[in-house]
Amino acid sequence: MLELLLVAALIPEPLQSADVDVLELNHRYTEHSDSRPDKPKARIVLSQWIAWQYYPHAARHHVRAWKMVRGSESAEYSEPQQRWLLFWCDGNRIVLVRARTYRETWTRDDPEIEDRKKLCQERRMGL
Repeated sequence: MLELLLVAALIPEPLQSADVDVLELNHRYTEHSDSRPDKPKARIVLSQWIAWQYYPHAARHHVRAWKMVRGSESAEYSEPQQRWLLFWCDGNRIVLVRARTYRETWTRDDPEIEDRKKLCQERRMGL
């Protein structure tokens, strides 16, 4: 993570950045009905980053963008910026997402898919 911060500081292009309201690390899991004590009762199916934005016309938060977790990505808090920061490489560019609020959730349903029912993907702001 430190390496990405240094690269981002030294090479401003091609850097894509976005400010969002909430950055969520979501772990979607399934539950097993197996009653054996040596078997875990739940397992993580996927982990994803979800960027939430407040939409005033809807008076609620909607997904702005999302991506699957790859490798050891983690959000880190920046005291000087008073923001949570998440970096990742996307092809030839570095993406930086900043948020004042961070949360980590474990859910049976996929919040990003659920949000599509309220706001179609084509209407999302994106990063």
